[in-house]
Amino acid sequence: MPILSASNRSQLGAKLEGVYPANFGIPQSGPGFNLNMLSETFDFTIKNDESKTIRADRQVSEVIPVDGNSAGGFACELQYREYDPFIQGALQADFNTYGTLGVSSALPALTFTSTTISAATAPTGVDAWTTLQKGQWFALIPVAGSSSSVIAYFTARAFKISATVAPTSTLITLDSSTPANIALSGPGMIGGATIGSSYSYNGNTMKSYTFEVGHQDVSQYRQYPGQITSKMIVKLNVGAIVNATFDFMGKSFNLLSSSAQNSPTVSQTFTPANTTRGIFDVFENGTSISTTTYVKAGEFTIDNTLRVQGAVGVFGAAGIGAGTFKANGKLEVYFADATMYTKFLNGTASALTLPVLDNLGNGYVFHFPRIKYTAAKVTVGGMDQDNMLMLDWMATFDSNSASPTYLKTVGIYRVGGLNSGTITPVAVVFDTRARFGYSTALQAGDTVGLPALFASMTALTGSANLTKSGNFNTVASTTNFTWVAVPSAAVPGSIGFFDGTGKGGFSGAGSVGLYQGVETDPTFTFITYVDGNGTSWNMYRSNGKAITYSTFTLV
Repeated sequence: MPILSASNRSQLGAKLEGVYPANFGIPQSGPGFNLNMLSETFDFTIKNDESKTIRADRQVSEVIPVDGNSAGGFACELQYREYDPFIQGALQADFNTYGTLGVSSALPALTFTSTTISAATAPTGVDAWTTLQKGQWFALIPVAGSSSSVIAYFTARAFKISATVAPTSTLITLDSSTPANIALSGPGMIGGATIGSSYSYNGNTMKSYTFEVGHQDVSQYRQYPGQITSKMIVKLNVGAIVNATFDFMGKSFNLLSSSAQNSPTVSQTFTPANTTRGIFDVFENGTSISTTTYVKAGEFTIDNTLRVQGAVGVFGAAGIGAGTFKANGKLEVYFADATMYTKFLNGTASALTLPVLDNLGNGYVFHFPRIKYTAAKVTVGGMDQDNMLMLDWMATFDSNSASPTYLKTVGIYRVGGLNSGTITPVAVVFDTRARFGYSTALQAGDTVGLPALFASMTALTGSANLTKSGNFNTVASTTNFTWVAVPSAAVPGSIGFFDGTGKGGFSGAGSVGLYQGVETDPTFTFITYVDGNGTSWNMYRSNGKAITYSTFTLV
């Protein structure tokens, strides 16, 4: 009897390819990282075209695959640090981290007022308070020796730095929306507490990943290279774990019989966020919404409006284009007054901030500095029911030049610390194997031809990361030269090309023109190209066109 695959034996994993378009659709060497999931929808669809040839017997002569489409995503329970690569992918911007990996070292003794936090001595280096920004959210995690009431208070909330007063070396001024409750927190805290804070605003840097869905019970692995974050959706419902969905658009698909994750980093061990203890408040236009009403449900979507760029000669995506950055959502609040409804009727701009934490104060604060309500509706549903105000909203860029989020649409603040779980940095090993490809003569500094050539190149057989060895076969071309790219760090001054009979002809890459003949000088000229991941490459060009190299060896 055959083994039939079950969902409980499936594992989702991912591995960074690089900053787009570097290594787009090229699975990288080194370890990937596992991801917790509720479900996944990754798929590769093939478009087939039916032959229109007319036959006297009325039959179809052929069905031909003409294109492929790779897309999908996964659903999850929102968990501290587990999905950071794709939160950053939704924003197309990395987190700016405070301290080390977003967490400070042990702080000195602290003193509180309702609006300030003072340090007995100034934290220094990466922990310096002057590196924190106006308007930045943070978590303050007390040392284990603190009283149970102090621990309970601080692990149940996050704080916002004043949007107008920058931190000094020993003083943080709190925003009026998040004052310290001295009755609960106490006037001071013993030394050893930590601050956890990182922030990111929407940008324009795309990164691509290779995803792998492993069906371990039947040893089948679905690999989806070239995946770029398209959407992030977060949903909040009363008395529930916070769920999120990440959607992607990608390049291609491979079906493997063994995993290519290479001893992946395990998932984080922090517990998922929840809407009971995890959302200590919701802030509308900078003020606690609980002063007038309560939120029953909500959701938001961050959308990069990606599109597939198809091309003749490419099966699947030749590239991925980013469109308009959009953020929108819904709120369901108890109908208590006319404040929010009136903003909809008058087209008045507002703001929305949603903190989402786990039970120990680790999580994220999602901030939309300028929104407008685009729909509002109140209905009476029936006897013994609460009347609810249903609101749709859309975010626009922050037009206030004095705001910390000026010209940005979304700010995401990662808050928390090392009080639970494991912070495991994901090891990134880019593919730096020597490679070859085809192109016309190119010059250093070419911002179009060189990236296109590099993206089309194929790794040499037998090559390893940061080495200059391997072999390759090329096809003769009357229009293009053969090019070889070798990591600059792997070339200590000279390099050799051999075709089995002697020295091969690879030189003159830095000059225009047709070079022919056998190269005898062991020092070859080259041009330098730096890919999107920051790796420098020496680019060597064959001396002639229309040349076929068979089992050509690079040493």
